Amino acid sequence: MKIGFARSSNNENFLEIQIDALKKEGCQKVFIEKSTTRNNQFPKFEEMMRILREGDTLIVHSLARLGRTPKELIKLLHELNKKGVEFKSLKDLAFDTSTSFGNSLATIWSDLIDMEAIVLSERNMKGLESARASGKKVGRPKGTIDNYKYHLVLNMYKSGASWSEIQHEIKISRSTISNYLKKGGLL
Repeated sequence: MKIGFARSSNNENFLEIQIDALKKEGCQKVFIEKSTTRNNQFPKFEEMMRILREGDTLIVHSLARLGRTPKELIKLLHELNKKGVEFKSLKDLAFDTSTSFGNSLATIWSDLIDMEAIVLSERNMKGLESARASGKKVGRPKGTIDNYKYHLVLNMYKSGASWSEIQHEIKISRSTISNYLKKGGLL
């Protein structure tokens, strides 16, 4: 089955252009996402992803309708590939995974994204090594202690309260309780 996906934040005309193009391409069902949100909540997209099945083809007007970054798009293409779903972008004709060229292009793009991540990781590691060599502290700074909660934890623990009771009463994590008890010499 050919399934279309159209998305636009606020341009109703652009949404209509997408829908018309997807219908002309033969999409039996078109999911329409009207989203002005930046919190990545796309209910129509999620619904579409749930119904896509092996042998289906997902068609979009352009790649920009699916993801904000190349990494998001590569992740989606990988997910579609695992499901056995083909992908086609009407505007970006090279991205048609039902063709050998389109599939190869998607693979190359995916490899480039992976390579970028490796290079970035190596660069970060070298930066950390350089900072350590020059005597700088690296990593996450130690948290500050809330003196009131610190003394409350110590007093509750000394009076026989369980960790769960302390956690529930003071609204702190078990690791914070552990840190406070170690600092107080009780662990």
